Formats: sequence, C-alpha cells, structure tokens
Amino acid sequence: MINEDVTARTYQELARLETVLNDLGVDTKLIKRSEEYELNTLVALLEQDEQGRDRFANLTFMPLPENEIEFIDMIQIYTSYPFQPVDAARGQTLELINGLNPRLPFGCMGINNEGQVYYRYILSKRRHELVDADSVGEQFLLFQFAAAMFAQGIEVVAMGDMKAQEILEQL
Repeated sequence: MINEDVTARTYQELARLETVLNDLGVDTKLIKRSEEYELNTLVALLEQDEQGRDRFANLTFMPLPENEIEFIDMIQIYTSYPFQPVDAARGQTLELINGLNPRLPFGCMGINNEGQVYYRYILSKRRHELVDADSVGEQFLLFQFAAAMFAQGIEVVAMGDMKAQEILEQL
C-alpha cells in the first residue's frame, strides 16, 4: 500500500517536472493516482519516429520501502516502441537487445510481459530535495535521443526482415 503523503509528494514533484518538460517544448499530461492508475504518472509526448508514429514516455516515482530506503527517490522514465516482434523474430529481437544494451549511453531495453519492446532509465534524487530541473531536463532529452537511436534497427529485426547479427555488425 502506498502512503498518501508519498502520493501527494510525488504528485507535486511530477507537476514540477511537467513544468520543466513544458519549458523544453514537450507536451505532457499529469495523471493522478486512482483505481485505474496505480501510480501518479507524467506522460510526455516524444518526437515522432521515422514513420511518423507518436511515441510517449511515462515518468513515475518507483515505490520504495520508506522504512528501509530513507534518503532517495527513484524516478523511472519508460517508453515502449510502437511495434511488437512477430513470434518468429522474438528470439532474434532479444539477441539484438542484449547486444545493444551495453552500447546504450544509459538505461536498458527489454521486452515486457505484453511482448512490447521497451526502453527505460532510472534516475535517483535525494528524497527531501526538489528535483533538479536542469539535470532532469537534460536527462530527459538524452533519454529521448537514446530511445530513438536504435529503434529502426530493432523494428526491422522484430518484423523478421533482418537478423540481429546484421544490425550489430553495422554498428
């Protein structure tokens, strides 16, 4: 169960992050925790991909046991790609992701329980200090860049049009 004080605090901090991202020209929507949404979530519109599809990132504070972790909060930035691997290419997609993860500037990629390829990054901050707007703004822009960096290569493998090794050899 998430403490209501924590919920209120994280909502206020996400509202602050919303202002930061809006100042950077990023469209956002702040969603308050409810029966439908387990956590307060800031949804940010990323740049469209090369095929003109919309992409989104979710920013959430990760629930932590406050009685064990006293001094930090962790903020997850998460996006899933607008495609899913075809069944026959799932193994190749995982092979590619495993080959790309060490090359990412930060964060990691994977395939979630719904079969979507995702990219996520976790940043931490001191619990009782406000989020550093400049730092988070730059990290978000780097996240957006990193999320797009290998998207096209992952998609051609996920659709079965190329093998993982072919993409990795091109890097």
